[in-house]
Amino acid sequence: MRIRLSAAHRMGSYVALAVWGACSLPASAETLEHYVAPHIGGHVTDPSGKLAGAEKDEIESLFGGIQGDTKVDVAAFIAPVSRSEIEAAGRRAFEQWGIGRAWESGVLLTISSDGQGCRLIVPSVGSPLAPSAISDIETAASQPARGGHFAEALRLAGDRMGKLLRARAKIPIVRPVGSRDLARSAEYGVGAFLVAVAAAIFSVRRRPAWRAP
Repeated sequence: MRIRLSAAHRMGSYVALAVWGACSLPASAETLEHYVAPHIGGHVTDPSGKLAGAEKDEIESLFGGIQGDTKVDVAAFIAPVSRSEIEAAGRRAFEQWGIGRAWESGVLLTISSDGQGCRLIVPSVGSPLAPSAISDIETAASQPARGGHFAEALRLAGDRMGKLLRARAKIPIVRPVGSRDLARSAEYGVGAFLVAVAAAIFSVRRRPAWRAP
């Protein structure tokens, strides 16, 4: 009888632990499907207050300068979520805030408030940055963020984004010349050549006539 009670007791303990573990797990991407981002706070949204006032002003100026030069909406979000939730929370904030809708494009650097997660959110279509550049920016920001140096993380990411996006903005748009344009140019060239030949022949024929008495 004692053995049966002991087994039942152990079974109850296992069930209780399983329920507790499920409840204590971080929210999944499905849970974050209904995540509501906080009110956007400019170029940098920091609901946990990880940045000092002067630091936030500096990053605001840095990101604002990039946006003005490149017409790409540049923003950052220090999100009060875990590392496993950072991409889903960043994507939801990107959509809810309308990052890039009033500009040519947009990017949102999302860092978890514990410094352990970092994702650069870009449009699913028409990203202004290549995948390799995105990975490089995330790596640069992750290192100082893990140590709690959020201003340095945003500064490094901003410097790299600014360099890449400004270079992208300076690339001239080269419009290919159509076949009709080439044909038209050839026609003009041949026409000009024939006119010049006819004028020369006419001039040679006229000169003897002028010399005749």
